[in-house]
Amino acid sequence: MAGKVAAVLMATAITAGAVSFSGTPAAAEDGPLSLKTDNLSVGWDESGAVNSVVLQGKESFTDSLCGFFVTDCAKEQDYSFQAPVNGSGEKSQSGNLETAGLKMKVTYKKQGKAIRVDGEVQDTTGTDRLVQVEYLLPVSAEGMYWYNDTEDRTKVKDNASYNMVTENYLPGHKMSMYPYGAVSNGAQAIAMGVPMDPPQAFLISYENGNGKQGMSVKFDFALTDKTPKNPSKASFSFVIYAPTLPEWGFRSATQDYYDLFPEYFEVKSPGGGNWLFQHAYEELDGVEDFSFKYNETPGSYTFDQEQ
Repeated sequence: MAGKVAAVLMATAITAGAVSFSGTPAAAEDGPLSLKTDNLSVGWDESGAVNSVVLQGKESFTDSLCGFFVTDCAKEQDYSFQAPVNGSGEKSQSGNLETAGLKMKVTYKKQGKAIRVDGEVQDTTGTDRLVQVEYLLPVSAEGMYWYNDTEDRTKVKDNASYNMVTENYLPGHKMSMYPYGAVSNGAQAIAMGVPMDPPQAFLISYENGNGKQGMSVKFDFALTDKTPKNPSKASFSFVIYAPTLPEWGFRSATQDYYDLFPEYFEVKSPGGGNWLFQHAYEELDGVEDFSFKYNETPGSYTFDQEQ
């Protein structure tokens, strides 16, 4: 039976609101179909669908569409990717989405207090493609608040999507302002984050509509065979973690992100001070009062050296 199940791979076109996964929640422990960190455990059934999400020791799984979805942007067609999860320690999923002309491979492993997900999507049609890859972890919206930042939060409501985006991106597309996002109800919290290298175009959100309920991360890709190092394929990475102090919401998610990626926040400058940009340094009265350490104003280099 296990062999037959392992051969199953689903690549199904989705009509919004028409498909949902129904599973039986069960607390996940370390095992063939689960991964567990300090405050988070995720379990899968034999088909590869998530059937358990435990946050801070309490089951938070919800009946929702879940896992990976791929959108062919030109055709405006969505596909679900689901394959059996394999591995006794590090987990993996792989297979072909034949109806989409794509193939995917994904690994799940522990990284500190998080579960790290690394994946790759590849075109099999030989044509240039614009695709969006989404992963959704089904987490109950009960009592949850979405955090735009440390001060601003919004109660999660039905039929809504929550994210914090930057305006400096392509028109019609959204990209997250921060490399992580979180929801919390004070007792439980869940966060997703994206490593800051290599660069990735991504959107982290909480989805609560169109058959989806949970934390989501989306990646935008252009697939072409004109890239010699990675012809017709693109990679992505993200982490899933349960903030250590759920009552602190975004602040706890921020601290945990620092802990997961300390190399990004290492202080490499020999000293601190203010940063001057686009202003003539020599025209400031009492410039010594401002403790300037860095000056990026064009034409001021010679003046700086004379001081």
